[in-house]
Amino acid sequence: MSRQADDGILDRRFGLGSAAAAERHEGRLKALPLREQLRSPEAAMIAEARAPSVAAMFCDLFQYYDDRNAKKEYMAPAPQTGLPSRGVKEKPHEYFYRTEVGLRLDHGIETSHPLLERLVLFWSNHFALSARSHPKVRMLSGHFERTAIRPHILGSFSDMLRQAVRHPAYLTYFNAVVATGPNARDHGKHGKGYNENIGREIMELHTLGDTSLYTTEDIQALSLMLTGWGHTYRKHERPGSFVFRPSFHEPGTQILLGKQYADFGVGQAESALIDLARHPATALHLSRKLIRYFSGNTAREDQARRLAGIYLDNDTGLLPVMQALLDMADEWDAVPQALTSPYEFLVGSLRSVGLGAPDIDRMMRFLKTSGQETWNPPSPKGWPEAALAWLSPEGMRERMEWAAYVASMVPANPSPLELAQNLFGASYDGELRELFDRASSREQALVLILMSPSVQRR
Repeated sequence: MSRQADDGILDRRFGLGSAAAAERHEGRLKALPLREQLRSPEAAMIAEARAPSVAAMFCDLFQYYDDRNAKKEYMAPAPQTGLPSRGVKEKPHEYFYRTEVGLRLDHGIETSHPLLERLVLFWSNHFALSARSHPKVRMLSGHFERTAIRPHILGSFSDMLRQAVRHPAYLTYFNAVVATGPNARDHGKHGKGYNENIGREIMELHTLGDTSLYTTEDIQALSLMLTGWGHTYRKHERPGSFVFRPSFHEPGTQILLGKQYADFGVGQAESALIDLARHPATALHLSRKLIRYFSGNTAREDQARRLAGIYLDNDTGLLPVMQALLDMADEWDAVPQALTSPYEFLVGSLRSVGLGAPDIDRMMRFLKTSGQETWNPPSPKGWPEAALAWLSPEGMRERMEWAAYVASMVPANPSPLELAQNLFGASYDGELRELFDRASSREQALVLILMSPSVQRR
């Protein structure tokens, strides 16, 4: 890929929408150069003052359950200062889910560091949860992303893995909140036992990837090490916080991938997770996924092994991996092939024309009807990764309708001509220019721009 064509293509592959178009708008939308974005990991964070606390969410949820069990009509409390308005009877898990989706969309549309936001999307999908699997998971999906994913996207994968597994949304999704070992002191008092799914998914999806590397006994060992992990409940001053319950924990040494892990409480599973993060198979699994995600094509094995080596040399550090990935992009096909996901298209379309976030319900409806309801992928494997996974007649119709909605809100300036020139650069001539010149109205020209490959593909 030539350096002349580099900038716009890299911005599309590693960003959200066209940086060339965004830069002509006010500073709030100006995307910094890609390498400069990597110097500011804090730019991925969403201010805590704008977000609900996990304790407040749990207290509200407990009140909802109490009222439901007592056959009383639930009346929602007044929202925290700085949070959106709330329906009088709006259920807590729906309200906090909607609030978190709004925060995520606002941040993606407004950020000057879209590469970091793309990394958030990647890692959130890597640790995919289903918001419809349980009211608690729906309520906490945004908090999970804000606290377990965003702080670590340029840090240590080992830290991200441990924070993800400790989070109440993750433990709830994998039915491990009150998991109890068969020989634990309190075994039988709660009748929950333990669930091997958590051990299986950690190794198959979140670390090793290669199912030939571990056995059923390894799955059992990791799952038993995680017994006793959970979160605090209503009587605690901070409900929803991580807690380790020794009386639920399976005692004794466990053997995982041929290594013995002595029983020293919560540290037993913590040590196992650190070793899994450092495993060469994990390095290769993550490297293949990152290359596929940003290039839109299946990773070449030599590229994946090169990236895996950097990951291992930096003790699971993700910043050097991303720096190397940007260098590697010169080796990829010159023309982006991957169709953006509905979420990427929604955010990118608004950024490309310089609009802020419109009505939250309208955005959520588009994502749902397009098949990508936020934090609700079809399985623990997450959203599909194939380059054209989102290509369908129904999906393109939804995009066309969304493009028309956005076009109707674009102010007189910039003109469609200015937007097209900024989006397409030197390629805006010949047949492409003739196509836009034939548009019957300003809005139709804007729709053509938003449906063009420069917005649709990355």
